[in-house]
Amino acid sequence: MNPLRLFDYVFYTIASLYDKVFNYNQTCEEAGIGIVSIFQACNVCTIADWLNDKYSFFKERYFYLIIVYLIIIGLNIIRYKKVIRYKDLVLKWDEEKTIVKIIKIGFVIVYIFSSTILLGI
Repeated sequence: MNPLRLFDYVFYTIASLYDKVFNYNQTCEEAGIGIVSIFQACNVCTIADWLNDKYSFFKERYFYLIIVYLIIIGLNIIRYKKVIRYKDLVLKWDEEKTIVKIIKIGFVIVYIFSSTILLGI
């Protein structure tokens, strides 16, 4: 299984929320990119924080978070503007059964909460 599918589905969920619920169809991709990048940066900083406890090579945690976020947002812009577009993901996942969507959105919510909670530990 490709681990990027989780991030693709989180991106799709956030972008479709902005597109269908809030009716921001012009900026739904940018919102999805920004929010997915925040959670990915939280994951990287959590891992770096665990490594820092063991090896202590990071001094400025928040400066590191900003640098990591900028790098990740750049990579996500390339991925979700050039490689996989929101329209492609809509065609792929929009016709799923309701129960499957509910289960996947449940996993997205668990991922979002675990990413933010683990950063604080």
